[in-house]
Amino acid sequence: MSDTTTTAALSGPRRRRSRATRALGYAIAVIVNSVLIYLVNVAPGWESVPFLSAGTAQVVPLFNAALAVGIAGNSVNIVVDRRWMRAVTEIFSSCVSFVFIVATWRVFPFTFDAALIDWTLVTRVVLVFAAVGCVISVIVQFVALAVEVRRSWASRRDAAGA
Repeated sequence: MSDTTTTAALSGPRRRRSRATRALGYAIAVIVNSVLIYLVNVAPGWESVPFLSAGTAQVVPLFNAALAVGIAGNSVNIVVDRRWMRAVTEIFSSCVSFVFIVATWRVFPFTFDAALIDWTLVTRVVLVFAAVGCVISVIVQFVALAVEVRRSWASRRDAAGA
């Protein structure tokens, strides 16, 4: 990292993206999640993926739930667009995703042919990283929510005192 980049990174808080940019991001997430639900459940369907076993049927409802919570949360964020609401929707999304990941670990609906790469190990490692990512996300979003609540209380207190 160059000195200019370091100075810029440490110079102060990042500017928040514009409302339009955030709304576009939320809308893209809604579209992507909707397309994934269609691809997994309708056409071509999860059954057409050669490395998924019949056990996949046990985790598809949780997969759908995780995507549906993401769709709902991003839809709410398009309308409300408050930092505290984004934190709440991210907490719910990360919790449902965590449940899906744990179920996927337990069912392990994958069948990998013998290969030079141990895909079972790779998949398990990815699942662990995903689960840890969900836990970290929940912690970070709870902190963000607490900061927003504190900021809101402080501004109300200051407005009442003025």
